Amino acid sequence: SAYAFSQAVLEIVAHMHRIPFEQASVEGAVAETRPCDDYTNLDQMVIKPLRKLYESAHENSKDRLSITLRLEPVRAIFVHMFAIPSISREEAEKSPQRLQRMKRMLSPDKYEQAQARSEYRAITGEAQTTVEVQVLVVCNEVFQVIDTETGAVVQGSLDGSEKQVAHVVRLETNVTHDYTDQSCQYLRQTNWQVSDIDDLLSPVAWYEKLG
Repeated sequence: SAYAFSQAVLEIVAHMHRIPFEQASVEGAVAETRPCDDYTNLDQMVIKPLRKLYESAHENSKDRLSITLRLEPVRAIFVHMFAIPSISREEAEKSPQRLQRMKRMLSPDKYEQAQARSEYRAITGEAQTTVEVQVLVVCNEVFQVIDTETGAVVQGSLDGSEKQVAHVVRLETNVTHDYTDQSCQYLRQTNWQVSDIDDLLSPVAWYEKLG
């Protein structure tokens, strides 16, 4: 999880500053910027709403803020892991009908839950489960944001010194149980993705808003 966090941050920085990913991980890479439009790795590592949030913040402040960020993950502390049966982020975003069916799957009425899951399985031939992991990633970090017009430090360390910081990182994956072949049922899993960092998107998880 510490590795996934550091790689996701590198990808975000690389795309915001138009630096090829392999250059972003070496000293002095920022001085050699060139176009980089391949979002394949980033979209595999980070969910799109989180990427868009970083890109919007960068676009709105790039002309007036100077940002220094250097981090070294030193350890990860497991907080929790749990599964949300019959629900996936992708399915919830596809259509209002699917979203309503997912809400029925969360009903306190057990009969309503079972009926909704049976309907979903009959339509799609599969059952999906979201698995979320939350960890604390402890980093040795230098972070400083300076207003280039006034020279004032508006965020981070006043003297640019290194501090040890713990980031709350959420990661999620989707597991699909395929029922289309009754003779050979199997599980299919998506890549783990960083779904939030320090509750930047929301302190309330997306699936908690379905009820």
